[in-house]
Amino acid sequence: MNHRYRICKVMFGKGIFFILASGLFASAVLFSPLEAQKTEEVYPKGKIDFLDGRRIEGRNLIIRDSSVTLTFGGVPETFQLSDVWMIRVKKKPSNTGRIIGASGCGGGYLVFALFGFIIPAAKDSDLDASYFVGHSLLTAASVGVGYLGGYFIDRWVRREWEIMYKKEE
Repeated sequence: MNHRYRICKVMFGKGIFFILASGLFASAVLFSPLEAQKTEEVYPKGKIDFLDGRRIEGRNLIIRDSSVTLTFGGVPETFQLSDVWMIRVKKKPSNTGRIIGASGCGGGYLVFALFGFIIPAAKDSDLDASYFVGHSLLTAASVGVGYLGGYFIDRWVRREWEIMYKKEE
């Protein structure tokens, strides 16, 4: 009985080792070529300035090692980087402005409501549940207004063209 237990234990240990080793080997074989091929950058909007003075603007700009692809007029076109003088892109907007706007407006109204209405009313003990519900709704509304303001700031003000490639002279 003890002998069978040792055989099962050794076989089980080798089985686990075999499974782990084959998993590591498979991940090394499968994923290392994918990482090596990942040499392209994708942007939602871009402009390409050519050496001959042309400029095109479009969507879905993909920069690779030796070429750039841009969709304009609904058709993707590929150009060699040797013909390109400069590539400018607009990245997706971040949520920083939205977070700042929402927390600023919501927090500002909350401080205003606390010191302007709730604390003076608490001294007179005229508080009821509708008072808190009303100020909670107004705080939520000011958070929404701040979020929309931050959205517009992120969308139009903070998004500038960023140079991603420029040919050295």
